Amino acid sequence: MTSQRQVNNWVVGVVLLEDQVFVAYDQQDIICIYRLDDLQPVDVIKLGGLQLANDLVCCCQSRQLYVADLTHCVWRVSLDDHRRRVKKWIPNKRSPEDISPLSLSVTSRQVLVTSYDGDELRLYSSDGRLATRVTLPTTSKARHAVQTPNGTFVACRTLPRHDVIEVDASGHVMRVNSAELNWPRRLSLCVNGDVMVLDSGSSRLMLLDGRLRLKRILLDREQDGLMNPWRLSYTVDTGQLVISDLSSHVDRQWRIAVFNLI
Repeated sequence: MTSQRQVNNWVVGVVLLEDQVFVAYDQQDIICIYRLDDLQPVDVIKLGGLQLANDLVCCCQSRQLYVADLTHCVWRVSLDDHRRRVKKWIPNKRSPEDISPLSLSVTSRQVLVTSYDGDELRLYSSDGRLATRVTLPTTSKARHAVQTPNGTFVACRTLPRHDVIEVDASGHVMRVNSAELNWPRRLSLCVNGDVMVLDSGSSRLMLLDGRLRLKRILLDREQDGLMNPWRLSYTVDTGQLVISDLSSHVDRQWRIAVFNLI
């Protein structure tokens, strides 16, 4: 671990972008910005109207932040100008359907939305058009999903069991890994098709290969102090990782921690 910061609020989203860490907090309409090297606060972005943030992701190519709001919308924040333009991104005129976004991921400027019910994935193009809709198997409760370079989707689920699955565009299950998982909450793509799994219940960060077989444990409670890890942001090029987790079960104190995996 290279740095950490204790915070008093429940962290619902973290993003690592260049030399800054962006953090979204529960029931707050702001995104706080911290320096990566020492996690000191440097700025705040106000999102008037944001009610129940539950995830935060970034497209590094376009420098756009996306915030999942459980009140049926996704917000977009442009970081390309000093005004930091904020807007409700979806639903919109191109995609007017009401949505309930539980979590988000970004691949090649497209945004993948996992529904609150966990039974559907929706992939949106950068202009807010619905490009792909994937219906997951009956009784699925997906918490998060990512799209692979092969066009398939990897999702972590808590129903019908705690597992990680890979599905094709029709929702057909191609692979499953359910070994010793306990509340997998977030995924991140790595090099060579590997997938990180943030497993909250076991307080571990696991690395699966492209066939969803366990390769190794990257971080855990005993060696690295993870305690109910909740969100993550990973940069493949630098090997830098930001995780939000509990620093104390007694007073429910949260922390943001930076690790270097290379």
